[in-house]
Amino acid sequence: MQDVIASLISDSRLAFIQGKYEESLKLAKKALEMDSKNPDAHQCAGNAYMSFGECENEIKHYKFAVENDAHTGGGAIVRNK
Repeated sequence: MQDVIASLISDSRLAFIQGKYEESLKLAKKALEMDSKNPDAHQCAGNAYMSFGECENEIKHYKFAVENDAHTGGGAIVRNK
């Protein structure tokens, strides 16, 4: 299942780079349906919402991504709460 999620995230990023924002969001949402706590999928969703000017959704997804990604240091902060 993690391979499928990784593929959806990769495809979402590619769609975003290509300016296919609706497709990018659709793919990110599919990844989130499979793993609602995946920070990379939340980042992809945030990117897509940013392109639509949906600031509230953008911030929500970016915040989750930062707070739960061990690579940003946010994951350590959340686990220590």
